[in-house]
Amino acid sequence: MITSTIASVKPARGRLENLLHKVKTMDMKSLERSLEAKKRYEFHERTLTTTTDDEEKYAENTEKREVKESSH
Repeated sequence: MITSTIASVKPARGRLENLLHKVKTMDMKSLERSLEAKKRYEFHERTLTTTTDDEEKYAENTEKREVKESSH
């Protein structure tokens, strides 16, 4: 039983060591650029959403004003 457990742990340990080596040797610059791009995209999306919401509110207020003016 112990032998089979040790045999199953060795490949897992090897995979973990390989993964750790990959992480240690990773190019962090590409990750930093990806994060910057993500932040820019999220900012752009928020800006578009805010602009659309503002335009919708303006249109609603304009319609309300036109209705009030036409009822007088």
